[in-house]
Amino acid sequence: MSFRGRVFRSIQQVLALVRASLAVGVQANQLRSALRLIQPKASPVPLVRIGGSGDGGYLVPDDLDDLAACFSPGVAESANFELALAGRGVRSFMADYSVDGAPVANDLFDFEKLYLATHNKLGKFIRLDDWISSKKQTKGDLVLQMDIEGNEWPILADVSAETLGRFRIIVLELHEIDNLLTNPIGIEIFTAIFRKLNNQFSVVHLHANNCCGALNYQGIEIPRVLEVTLIRNDRYQTSNQVFESKIPNPLDAPNVPGKKELALSKEWLG
Repeated sequence: MSFRGRVFRSIQQVLALVRASLAVGVQANQLRSALRLIQPKASPVPLVRIGGSGDGGYLVPDDLDDLAACFSPGVAESANFELALAGRGVRSFMADYSVDGAPVANDLFDFEKLYLATHNKLGKFIRLDDWISSKKQTKGDLVLQMDIEGNEWPILADVSAETLGRFRIIVLELHEIDNLLTNPIGIEIFTAIFRKLNNQFSVVHLHANNCCGALNYQGIEIPRVLEVTLIRNDRYQTSNQVFESKIPNPLDAPNVPGKKELALSKEWLG
């Protein structure tokens, strides 16, 4: 058999394995193993709600002193989270190519019409590492608040460990959770990203966004959109007392008012 023939046969074998894997789907034990990576730990300090009572408000550890800046890709119709941080003197860098500016004016807002991506293209795309580097925030801890409608997955896969380490707190709005966790390839992506995050951070809060419902798979309810808060592991040295994490937290609020909240089952919570 020629070299080209061997390569073609190898590709065919790989594709056959992929098709077989997709046909089998994700088994319950594999799903539970992936969910253990995201089970929230107790926060080193109490959680507070930043950004109001509706959509755009998030629970974060009350460890917000001496922050250098917030980086907030994905600009919605409100900037309540960033406004709350501005009230504490924290500047927010915002980026979104789909809109022309921040929803409200504030002296501590810096907006750029750019999409986050895994490559750079002048005037449209920028990598997270390069965006942060361009703002020359070389001192102090940062906050990342990211809601970019599903594009968070390649961004999190692409960002360097060095850049991640600059963040004290990370708040993520994760989309397509149901598709990732029920797909053999998708669950590998999910697992790799959370192993990467867990090297430096601990998940301290989960909240199921009630905007889009949930999928029941292998007897486990998987919300289609999930809010996740993480804190850098070294912040556990700031307090001798570890507070119990309560989920749902009394500070949690539905993203869509008047619509029933989604509960997270024990597989998510440990």
